[in-house]
Amino acid sequence: SDHVLPKITWPEFAILGYLIASEFSIIYLSNQTLATSYWLYDRVFIPACLYFIIRLLAPKERDLRVLALALCAMAVAQSLIGMISWVAPQILPHVWLSVHQGDRTTGSLENPAVYTQALALASLFVLHAGLNRKPGVLRLAYIGAFLLASYAIFISFTRSSWLGALVGMAGLTFLYPKFMIRLILISAIVLGALGGIFAQQISQASARLNSAQSQESALSRLPVFYAALRMFEAKPISGFGYGNFDRYDRQFQGRVADLVNPDKDHASHNLYLTVMAEQGLTGIVLYVMPLFWWFLLSIKALPRLPGQGFWSKKLLIILWLVLAHIFIVNNFFNTIIVYGLGMWWITLGLIGTVVQQTLEAEKPSAASALAFDVPHKGPSLFSRPASLNLSGRRIL
Repeated sequence: SDHVLPKITWPEFAILGYLIASEFSIIYLSNQTLATSYWLYDRVFIPACLYFIIRLLAPKERDLRVLALALCAMAVAQSLIGMISWVAPQILPHVWLSVHQGDRTTGSLENPAVYTQALALASLFVLHAGLNRKPGVLRLAYIGAFLLASYAIFISFTRSSWLGALVGMAGLTFLYPKFMIRLILISAIVLGALGGIFAQQISQASARLNSAQSQESALSRLPVFYAALRMFEAKPISGFGYGNFDRYDRQFQGRVADLVNPDKDHASHNLYLTVMAEQGLTGIVLYVMPLFWWFLLSIKALPRLPGQGFWSKKLLIILWLVLAHIFIVNNFFNTIIVYGLGMWWITLGLIGTVVQQTLEAEKPSAASALAFDVPHKGPSLFSRPASLNLSGRRIL
């Protein structure tokens, strides 16, 4: 095979460093070493393996077009499962129905945040693939999958996912202004004509934003965020140990403005504050280093990519829009499900692949570099006249 493995770079070392630091944190600070090590294996090692698989495979454009087919199938399947869960849940397998049944949409993925993260990756990637195909059935299928997934994200009734979707829509409008403006206008007309059908869902969405229960749900997380910051302040280097947030957070909760601590001991709803509290600067720096590394290199690679086509600037921006959606959701949810964490690492692996291949494509080969490095000293006794070919005949 002519496949050449890509270079191992600082992000890969940072991920390995985070795994090692987390295991040392468990050994020295956890009171359930074996059980917590299993958590580390499930929540960090397995998702990170998805990143390494993508980086080592180094997929090309043809491979990513095949991936678009798989993501289209996932977007359609999860969207349909989500819609069926509202109108005829009895026909779905029991294991697909979560505790959020009748309140949120989770598809077969158990958690609304994980559900929308998967749909964000599928819908944005598929739409980009569809708009970079010739008109035909597959292009229409990709656009249809995007619309279905967008509707499914809406009926997740998850505010952080709505915010992430708005960022994604704004990015798509910037990349594909004519198409998106037409799509938004047509969708608005259809929604206006069929408003009665969606009246209940619109009312439920309004309640998610404006009801007293919704506001209490949002504000009750502030003491937990405050506790995470105070835990980081107390142990800024090493933290309180991987997996120990729920063990110590209640001791650090306090009044936030006029909000009294809730009676319920809420779980952490911010992945990054949790890492800071549990593992301090050591953990958070290693965890987010791949993100910032590839972001800085993306800025360098972007001007080198073509402006149009599948493998282009738009592909890289689309992947960052997916990561922005996941990042937003991770700031408001207790992200511990492997599938959702895997979406983060898959997307980051794809970004790393596009960036590295773009930057390495411009590096001169050894032969061409040698040719540039050797100065021309004029003809020698053994040089052949430039006007003759190998047969000795003059070239016209």
